[in-house]
Amino acid sequence: MKNSLSPFFKAALLHAFVIVLLVYSWTAPQEPLVKPKFNTIQASLVAPPKPAAVAPKPNVDKKRQQEAKKRKAQEKEKQKKLQEKKRQQKLAKEKAEKTRRLAKEEKRRKEQEAKKQLEKERKAAKEKKRKADQKAELESMRKKEAERLSELEKLRAQETQRLESLEYSEEQKIISQYRVAIQQQVQRTWSRPPSARKGMQSVLKIAMIPGGEVVSVSVVESSGNAAFDRSVEQAVRRAGILPVPPDAAIFDRHFRIIELIFRPEDL
Repeated sequence: MKNSLSPFFKAALLHAFVIVLLVYSWTAPQEPLVKPKFNTIQASLVAPPKPAAVAPKPNVDKKRQQEAKKRKAQEKEKQKKLQEKKRQQKLAKEKAEKTRRLAKEEKRRKEQEAKKQLEKERKAAKEKKRKADQKAELESMRKKEAERLSELEKLRAQETQRLESLEYSEEQKIISQYRVAIQQQVQRTWSRPPSARKGMQSVLKIAMIPGGEVVSVSVVESSGNAAFDRSVEQAVRRAGILPVPPDAAIFDRHFRIIELIFRPEDL
């Protein structure tokens, strides 16, 4: 190949040299033209020799190449499937691991929530029991206090009743004492009329002011004998001032206005 290109290369160098000379002669200063003398070189293009024809390989080699290529493709496909299988196994393992991890976390979370709920319920039950006990205790204390107050009220009522009874008894004694005294004083100032008979009695209404002064007297129930009734009324008026208790309360309740049953004992 190298030997076949040498004439072509030489011809190219020659043409280049000629072009350089022409350019130089164009730009160089004008001198008397001297015609150069050239040695004529004849050049011709020589075609490179054709490579020798390669003898075709037998069909056996081609079949082997195809089988080898097929085996290589199968091996490559096998490797690819194996890598894909490993990748899928890795992904499945990672997924399973993630699932186990999430399940474990979910279980722990549920256990914590259940524990919190149990603790909350326990505290709520404890608080409920505390409030119930407190309420029961307050109710018991309230009941005891009510019983104590009831007993105290009962004792107070009994004491009041006793005092009132005692006071009433004393008051009744005073009332009875002064009524007898009024009866006796009216009896002393009474003048028996001739028409008076045994068993006669008159009921008088007497109004007094503190101190026992009589301000009015009237017959509210007649004896049936006018002379007897007038004699009794005159006896009260002649008495003028009747004996009354000094206690203003007793006087106001029992002696400011009284009804006196006059029944002479010597008839």
